[in-house]
Amino acid sequence: MKAFVNLMLWLVMIVIGIGCIAPFAEAAGQPNAVERPAVSITHWEYKWLSDAEAAEPISRVAGDKGWLRADAQHPMPDKPDGVSNALVRLKLPELDWVTPAIWIKEIYGQRIYIFRDGQSQPFFQIERPTNYDEFDTNYMLLPLNKTDGGNWLTIKLSTSYDRLSLRSEVLVGSYIQLEPDYASYKIIDLVYGGTFIFMALIMMVCLFFLKRQQVTLWFSLCLILLCIGVMVLAYSESFQHYARGEFGQLIFNLFVYGMFIIIPTFTLFFEAVFGSGRYGIIKKLRIAQAVASVIGIILASLERINDDIFSSINLVPMLGISFVMQFIILSSYSIAYTIKRNRNALTITMGFSLFSCAGMYDLIRYYHDYNYHLVWWKWGLLCFIVSLMAVMGRQFSSNYDRVIRYSKELEVFNHELQRSEKMEIISQLAASVAHEVRNPLQVTRGFLQLMGDKFVQEKDKRFLQMAIQELDRASSIITDFLTFAKPQLEDVTLLCITDELSQIEAMMSPLATMQGAKIELDVEPNLYANGNTAKFKQALINMVKNSLEATCRSNGWIRIIARVEGDEVVVCIADNGEGIEEDALAKLGEPYFTNKSKGTGLGLMVTFRIIEVMNGTLRFRSQKGVGTEAIIRLPSAAAEYNQVG
Repeated sequence: MKAFVNLMLWLVMIVIGIGCIAPFAEAAGQPNAVERPAVSITHWEYKWLSDAEAAEPISRVAGDKGWLRADAQHPMPDKPDGVSNALVRLKLPELDWVTPAIWIKEIYGQRIYIFRDGQSQPFFQIERPTNYDEFDTNYMLLPLNKTDGGNWLTIKLSTSYDRLSLRSEVLVGSYIQLEPDYASYKIIDLVYGGTFIFMALIMMVCLFFLKRQQVTLWFSLCLILLCIGVMVLAYSESFQHYARGEFGQLIFNLFVYGMFIIIPTFTLFFEAVFGSGRYGIIKKLRIAQAVASVIGIILASLERINDDIFSSINLVPMLGISFVMQFIILSSYSIAYTIKRNRNALTITMGFSLFSCAGMYDLIRYYHDYNYHLVWWKWGLLCFIVSLMAVMGRQFSSNYDRVIRYSKELEVFNHELQRSEKMEIISQLAASVAHEVRNPLQVTRGFLQLMGDKFVQEKDKRFLQMAIQELDRASSIITDFLTFAKPQLEDVTLLCITDELSQIEAMMSPLATMQGAKIELDVEPNLYANGNTAKFKQALINMVKNSLEATCRSNGWIRIIARVEGDEVVVCIADNGEGIEEDALAKLGEPYFTNKSKGTGLGLMVTFRIIEVMNGTLRFRSQKGVGTEAIIRLPSAAAEYNQVG
């Protein structure tokens, strides 16, 4: 899945690359001219027409009076209020090309009629319905007759919209020379919008292979890409050029539907990433926007079906209100999450900021000059889409990391389960064998002590003493088995952990001094937990003895630290001994596992059981050559102490 997201990002980068090299490709694609180059017409004349004048024949209104001059550097101004018609005329040069043609790149008007000099009927015309007046951008490549050379070419423009003018220079030359430029004109918009649609269609196919938890995020981004692709295509000048009749109405409808669909879809994407928000505000916003969008689509469809009845419907306020609500709420959440250092919120905020800046720049330019064609919003939108894809990729990556983490936790749980099963087996074995073995050992020890009084030679007494010591060791092992098998705390009392640790430090300090080590005690006062004092001391003495045995150096130390963390008492026993390998660290507490040459591993196993019965946990951290730290966490009983006190 991460690879697919990377593929989508590469496709976006390809769109940017095409946008950068398209002008050079267009120039390189033009054929070598065998005829003289095209001639630029940089000056033309225009006049505004009233509705009455526009209804008259072209021969009556195209006289020599009333014409104003304009050029590419000083184009026609905005049309006066109440004016919806204009005439533009161009002086054609001598047409000595084999197939002469005229290439007009930027001319605005819903209805355009082009007349040859002295003719009353147009030889070319464009007529668009007035119910989608947003589409008024035109460009055209028209063949000319050689006899048109040196004469005027008159263009009649009509509109019910704001723009009515000829904006750029006009080229006259060979049709073969001008055709490549005409064919590739504004093609980047088609590639731009088509790429988003292509990406959306591929992502839709991938929906069938996703899990339910991933569908919402994936589908919302897929729908966003599809709507943006459709909107970019519908707004592109290439599509607007062909927006005539039913096809033009279809393009406009797609643009409107895309606007209504993308607003709740983006809220759905935001909800899939950050959740429903406090009090479910984001979810409620999405539902409200979805209802408003459905109503808007129905009204837009009714307006297109019967414009006479539903012509008074104005969908702009509905879109505006929905967008403003979305902007305020989602921006507030994005800023709040960004302050909390949420990387997804930061990414979305940056992408949306770039989109907003580009859109604001376009709007400022447009309100300054209504003839300005919005351009930068597309590239700002591209940055925003990249940020959304980055967020989705990070979400899928975090899901993968979560699976890895769960796998590791499952491995730990399996390890604990195996250890628990081993403990259960040994517990049953210890309970059945310990009592049967302990009594004969005590009897044998008694007879050996009686026999010891009869030996005279020191050698015999030494052997007898060794036998008694081994019997005591066997008795100690059996005691550990019994403690492991039955670790219940018969006498549970309120333990003062501070006093217990002080007593253990006093008991073990002489032994530490004999080995050249020292015990350091750092304990907070008034630490309390429930347990059995004898069992607790047994567990901690086992760990302190292990630390002393691991601390062989003359400057060795064992630190016992106790403190309160939340509702737990935490006891840390750390040493600067030789440390434990990572593999061996995971096996601590298993029966018969030990790093000591004469150890059995039962002492630490018993320690684990005692802490477990006290409802606590025991964890070890160690680094080879640095030392080991044992961390005991017990439920704090300070509240019970305060009640008793």
